[in-house]
Amino acid sequence: MSMYLTDLLNVVGCQLSGVTISGSPLVDRLIEERVVMERIKPLEDKITYKTEKLTKMASGKMAEDDPLNQKPADIDDIDFGWILNSLFFFQFLIQALMKEKWKMKNEQRKNQQENM
Repeated sequence: MSMYLTDLLNVVGCQLSGVTISGSPLVDRLIEERVVMERIKPLEDKITYKTEKLTKMASGKMAEDDPLNQKPADIDDIDFGWILNSLFFFQFLIQALMKEKWKMKNEQRKNQQENM
C-alpha cells in the first residue's frame, strides 16, 4: 500500500510540473498495484473475521448463540466411521470415472487416427 501511495504522489508531482506520464512505467506499476490490492481485499476480510473469532474464543467473550459455542463438548464422542466410508466411496467413484474418461479419450484418438 505504501508503494501505491508513493507512486500516486509521483503522479501528482509529474502533473504539477507538467511532465506527461503516458507510456511511463509508473502507470504500469500503479495499475499492477491497484489490481493486487483489489484481489487481496477479500482475503483480508476473511483473515480479519477469523482473527476476531479466535480472539473472542481466547478471551471467552463469545455470545451464547454463536455457532462456535454449539460444537460438541468432546470430539471423541463423534463417530467418524461413516464419514471415512463415504470418502473412500467417493474416491473409488472418482477413480472409476477418470478411468472411463481415459478409455473414451483413447477410443476417440484411435478413431481419429483410423479416419486419417
